Amino acid sequence: MSEQWKHADLASLIGKLAWIIGVICGVIQLIIGIAYGSFTLLGTLYIVPINIFWAIGGVIIIIISLLIIKPQFSDKCANKEWDALYDWALDLGGTKIWWMLIWIVVFIIFGWGYSAGPIIIVFLLLFLAGPENTKWDKNKK
Repeated sequence: MSEQWKHADLASLIGKLAWIIGVICGVIQLIIGIAYGSFTLLGTLYIVPINIFWAIGGVIIIIISLLIIKPQFSDKCANKEWDALYDWALDLGGTKIWWMLIWIVVFIIFGWGYSAGPIIIVFLLLFLAGPENTKWDKNKK
């Protein structure tokens, strides 16, 4: 493919940070879920399910950041392997959906506002600092 990215250095730097920000967001969410859950439990003597969801969501975001985002996304950004990033897509007929977007949906489900950092990074990479011609339709040349 050998497509050149317009802002390769900026995209590389932003991409390298994606997994770190994901882990930080997950840790913050985990701490808030546990701390607020403990406070609620002590104050009301019952467990609020949303606090459990926050804590579990934080753990899920940390795991995704370490096991998927770092090796499949951040490491490739660090090495400027743009073809590998571009090819990391799910082909649905004539349309490509980048796995970055799919994982962001997972971050939104489990992370709510705490996943804003990775979401901003992915959208910057895809739409502002990314390739000039992203070819959403794989049939276009």
